[in-house]
Amino acid sequence: MAELPFSINRVEDLIRAILWLTKREWGLAFLLACPSLLILAAMSTFVQDDALFEGPVFRAGFYIGRIVYPNQTAGSYALFGLAANFLVLMGFWFVGIRVLRRLLANKRGAHAHGS
Repeated sequence: MAELPFSINRVEDLIRAILWLTKREWGLAFLLACPSLLILAAMSTFVQDDALFEGPVFRAGFYIGRIVYPNQTAGSYALFGLAANFLVLMGFWFVGIRVLRRLLANKRGAHAHGS
């Protein structure tokens, strides 16, 4: 039997880490922000308006990168812009999750008092 190129223990650890993240609001927001950023990047290849890489959040991150590392290349600054986009997406998902959980908790509470 051929050996796998990765350790099963590492895969199990990754699965445990993902499951641990899904139990926390910020962890779930992080997990949802990852595919959201990838989807937005993929969508920007099909749309003429490149809002992901020319939007105000990206520009703010880009300029912060220029301030923090003034002697780097534009590619390095673009990573700061991408990180800013990721943090905004993560914040969006965090707020959305909090609101959804509060609404569901209120709905459950109303059903418990109404019965």
